[in-house]
Amino acid sequence: MNMKTWVVVSTVVLTAIAASTLAASSNFLKFGSAAYTVVVSQANPQGPPQYSYTAWWGSDIAALALGTTPTDSQVLALAMNCDSSAAMLVVYDTSNSSIMTTVAQTVSLDKVQQADPVTGITNQERFVAVFNVQPAGNLAGGYLTMAGRVHLDSNGCPTAVLASRDRDPLDKVVGDEDVARLTHTRPAPAQRSGQAHFIGVLDVISGGQTNTVLIPSGHFTSCQPLN
Repeated sequence: MNMKTWVVVSTVVLTAIAASTLAASSNFLKFGSAAYTVVVSQANPQGPPQYSYTAWWGSDIAALALGTTPTDSQVLALAMNCDSSAAMLVVYDTSNSSIMTTVAQTVSLDKVQQADPVTGITNQERFVAVFNVQPAGNLAGGYLTMAGRVHLDSNGCPTAVLASRDRDPLDKVVGDEDVARLTHTRPAPAQRSGQAHFIGVLDVISGGQTNTVLIPSGHFTSCQPLN
């Protein structure tokens, strides 16, 4: 595999969550997503240790969390409340417009904002968030640290804009890449709400043992609204 080649997916991940959190999720704005990540695990357990690099597609992660192949209607979504004080990575079922479960939820989220120089209205923010991964299936837990940006509407809530408007000259500098435009599904999403990149750790259960899987590089595009 050429590790420099972008592999993009509409990632699907499922996990368990407390009922109270799901009930509160109605106050969150949801956006579909595309994501790509390279993971590193330990190989050659019977000899000198070696790195094992793998590009993870959404179906791979979904298989870990579900123990089965998810349907095409189940998509990974970013859910964020209106004041951007909390966020979740959830699985959203587009066939019945409902949240199935939560993949990860923030334990901290900080942001800085920017106003439109013409209107003076605050219309963008950059954030850094730490997520705890919820145990489910063959995922025992873990954490993700995500840094990105999101558009805001006139009320200060996260919103999506035309993909052609979703541009920031500093994206490349801070490590963000547009992965949605490279998805295998055509046409590409017409709307986007922002870009992000992430690192972290997933604790994966395999063969009765819990193994550490590192995510040294991941990219995430927040796309069309799902509300």
